[in-house]
Amino acid sequence: MKSDINFDVVKKICVSAVVALILLFSEVGYRFFIGAEVVQSWFEEYGILLLMCLVFAFARFKVTKIVIIVLFFLSTVGNNIHYHVYQSWLNGVNLYLSFVEFSEAAHYGAGILFALLPGVVWGLLECLLVVGSVYVGKRMSCVGADAVLLIALVLFSCRYLSPSHLEQGMNPQQIYGRAKTAFLAAGYCFGHEIPYNLFNLSMVSKYRNPVPKRISNPLVKNVILIMGESATSGHAGVFGYSRDTTPFLADVVKNKKGTVLPCYSAATMTVVSLPFFFIIDAISL
Repeated sequence: MKSDINFDVVKKICVSAVVALILLFSEVGYRFFIGAEVVQSWFEEYGILLLMCLVFAFARFKVTKIVIIVLFFLSTVGNNIHYHVYQSWLNGVNLYLSFVEFSEAAHYGAGILFALLPGVVWGLLECLLVVGSVYVGKRMSCVGADAVLLIALVLFSCRYLSPSHLEQGMNPQQIYGRAKTAFLAAGYCFGHEIPYNLFNLSMVSKYRNPVPKRISNPLVKNVILIMGESATSGHAGVFGYSRDTTPFLADVVKNKKGTVLPCYSAATMTVVSLPFFFIIDAISL
């Protein structure tokens, strides 16, 4: 009887190892398909995938399995969608805003659904592979698997309480594996974004400015300000990026309809840089 149990445990571990290996090869294939950089450490990415597969296979509580599936969904479908739009992996801020501004994100995604479809299907197939693996062999559980996931999430969340680690959570590098970025995004979201927004812990005060007084009748009726929030000149075709991401601005420059100049943000954070659009004394600062 004991030998049968040991065999079932070994079988589960082997199945998880094979699934993690298939997911690793899928990572290679997907990166080749989208033209992304290769992973910095394949061994690290395989270790994270194997850990996730093992926790999913041996978890005792349903909530643990749900969390693992959500992490897999973020690492595959979430990252695939985000990369198609922004050429970067999902980060903690994106994850937080996807819930806070869900309707806006869903509306935008619906408009480019067919373009996103290959990445979504690819990611869903990877998730189905993980879900299907749990039905291979006898169902077994160990509370230690739940504890491992809990410890991992706590560690990833707590590390972002320190400012020295914020950059890694805000800007995951393209050479990071998708599974790694899912943990980084979740850790940053729960360790920084949610508590900072929930308890107003940010040292940056919310921008407030009174409505300016009218000193004369306006010469124009409306002033329209078009701002490229979260845009970077490094991804703008008009400034030499390989993809034609700014066709309108390129046409403006080509036909001399106006002037397009590179500029620098007043800060790396939107909450700081955006108010400078409306501060008259910003230049003197």
